[in-house]
Amino acid sequence: MRNRSELLARLAKDRVALTAARHRAAMMWRDHPAREALRHLLDECAVADVEVMAGTIVTHLAKGDPVAGLMADLGAMLEQEPFFDPPCATIDDEVHRGIVILDHPVAIVTLSVASADRIAARKALGHGAGSVGTSGAVSVIRFHRAGGARLRFWHCEGATCSASGAPQACRDDDVLIVDGRSRGFVIESCESDIVMLRVTLKRGQAAMRREYDAASGALVGVASNDEAASRSQMLLTLLRIAGRQDAADCFHDAIASETHFLRWHAMREYLALAPAAALPLLRRMATHDPHDEVRLAAHATLETFAARNSDNQPKSRCRA
Repeated sequence: MRNRSELLARLAKDRVALTAARHRAAMMWRDHPAREALRHLLDECAVADVEVMAGTIVTHLAKGDPVAGLMADLGAMLEQEPFFDPPCATIDDEVHRGIVILDHPVAIVTLSVASADRIAARKALGHGAGSVGTSGAVSVIRFHRAGGARLRFWHCEGATCSASGAPQACRDDDVLIVDGRSRGFVIESCESDIVMLRVTLKRGQAAMRREYDAASGALVGVASNDEAASRSQMLLTLLRIAGRQDAADCFHDAIASETHFLRWHAMREYLALAPAAALPLLRRMATHDPHDEVRLAAHATLETFAARNSDNQPKSRCRA
């Protein structure tokens, strides 16, 4: 019993220490001058258009590393605090690991390390070809450590993507703008890990992120940049799975949405739920929808329905 009591007392003490450490880290993070300076910069950009905003951020990042002091203070706290818990969101994907420095209404600022080992492993898995992605947003990137990277830029439009010239060498402290609405890049090679600060503008984003096959330039995947539209897609699918014939108004509203991919998703789900009610809307969509890809999809779906109905017609018998 004594050992159990001592253990519980130590755990209670550790919990208090953990809470106190988290509070100190959160206060340092919230009030740090580096984050305040970035917040002020983005506040000033709030009324500018995307191109002016990106130019202002490039000028600021070219003056020096804006988060060096923040990283130094985080490192010192990590050394001093046995219960240190990062007070920020983290990033961890196939290539990058890092943190979100600031999530501002105008832009999101991240600091990440692109692992040379992960890049090499991914290229080996894809036999050196891999894929090219466009984020759909304009980004300003500062390479704190370039790692001897060579970048190949790609021009992407619609369903095709093509390389724009030879790979370019990247140096420490380089700052560049990448218009992810029509341009992407891949790291062709690097000698060591790459450390980059990225400011991704939220204004003027394309509706979709796109992924292309680097070998053929063909479009292989898309994803939404619109969280609200993505949630609506999931809810419409849920209504269809649940067989909610009484939810017609929800489908009608979504089919009238300004977001083209939401309109088409709603139409597909409504066709699966109530084809007789959805077909008149599909016919109108095939001729009147403002987005050419939606019109094309609607027209192809009408042809599929027509062919299926033709196959289901009873065959007439010869009376001879």
